[in-house]
Amino acid sequence: TIEAVTRLWDSWEDDAVIRDIPTGRYLDRDKVHYVDFEGPFFSVRGPSITPRSPQGQLPIAITVGDAASLAVAARRADIVIVTPRTLADAQQARNTVRSAATAAGRRADDVAVIVRALVGDTELRAALDAAVAPTAASHEADFVGNGADVARTLVDWFRNDAADGFLLLPDALPATLEWLVAEVTPTLRGLGHLATPAAGETLRDRFGLVRPANRYATSIANALAVEVAS
Repeated sequence: TIEAVTRLWDSWEDDAVIRDIPTGRYLDRDKVHYVDFEGPFFSVRGPSITPRSPQGQLPIAITVGDAASLAVAARRADIVIVTPRTLADAQQARNTVRSAATAAGRRADDVAVIVRALVGDTELRAALDAAVAPTAASHEADFVGNGADVARTLVDWFRNDAADGFLLLPDALPATLEWLVAEVTPTLRGLGHLATPAAGETLRDRFGLVRPANRYATSIANALAVEVAS
């Protein structure tokens, strides 16, 4: 499935849309490609019905929980989600993912490792526990405290190479989201870890991920270079 969708995202070259009013051409048909994908469960001729994304390809996120998912993520993921409980566990998980990506022929920085964690305010958590019997212990990190403390914990994990970012699971909606905005984000911003997105910034830009080259444009350029050399 990943191979099929990435081929489709590349099926339009970046400059395929020309909007040539004098000739009435919207696109350069030579820069729109059939993907001709055939897999064990389905086949796709393509091309996509829409132009290539400004990001080149949408970031692929995979949650890693075992050896099989780690192997796929090492080869294909842009964002890897892990669920460690402690700072040391998170550091080890991040190192494992980055090492696996390197072993798969990629750069370690080609992958952003995101920690999924529960998050909540101490007083609200206590009120929830009093109203509803607590569930079994989670296998994820649990960031609970006042807003400043939680923000500093997030920064501490980031600065100690335990995470490139976080996927926070609020323990109550909408109360915890409102608390995150009112109490956590000001401290993050004050510590220099919550920048305002720049105009035109994509999700790839936000994660510091490289924009993928278009495989069809690259293959065509290589074929032309071989032809000229011969």
